[in-house]
Amino acid sequence: MKIPSSILTLLVGIGITLVSLWYGQNHNLLPVAATEQAAQVDGLFDIMMTISFGLVLLVEGVLVVAAIKFRRRPDDNTDAAPIHGNIPLEIVWTAIPAVVVLGIGIYSAIRLA
Repeated sequence: MKIPSSILTLLVGIGITLVSLWYGQNHNLLPVAATEQAAQVDGLFDIMMTISFGLVLLVEGVLVVAAIKFRRRPDDNTDAAPIHGNIPLEIVWTAIPAVVVLGIGIYSAIRLA
């Protein structure tokens, strides 16, 4: 039975989201709260941990899949065709981190103000 790629992508995305939410809230990396502002700072840290862990899972997952899927075959000693820039892809992989960093910056400014 072959699962359609859109459903498989959805299931992987749901799995990454659930694992990153779980780890982001249960990492046990922070000390006992010692000030009144600790709850706000801890909440911001939890959100940043959730986002960063999800991104780590996503990027490392793509790297592992690409390394397995596109590995060099034993009988293939040729060079691949040269690849030229893909402007829409470059815009997306520049815009998404910029939006994430901007969102975290705005959230932290509002939450910790």
